[in-house]
Amino acid sequence: NTIEVTGSLERSRDLIYVDDVVEALKVPLLSTNMKGTFNLCSGRKTTIRELIENIIEIASKDTADFIITDVGGIKEDPPSVWGDNSKLRKLGWENSISLPEGLRRCWEVING
Repeated sequence: NTIEVTGSLERSRDLIYVDDVVEALKVPLLSTNMKGTFNLCSGRKTTIRELIENIIEIASKDTADFIITDVGGIKEDPPSVWGDNSKLRKLGWENSISLPEGLRRCWEVING
């Protein structure tokens, strides 16, 4: 089993579960203090390797059964992207769904 990845496995992204996005979008409706720009994000970096390993684990597979290879990327692909959600947190919002839990929920929907 080979998993081909476009770009480095050490690239990182800020991933957030959709339910947390929905809750964050309610903040401006319920707050009179909201001014300026806000980052809707988890505030945590997740490497592509960690993402793949989480998916393999949730699928009840062994990572040793997979060969994960970098098939080359594009130079414009940033090595790391993550945000600062402190303004939203000051208004009472907190992302509550971890990456593994969000992936588990998606897995259950897809696989019944």
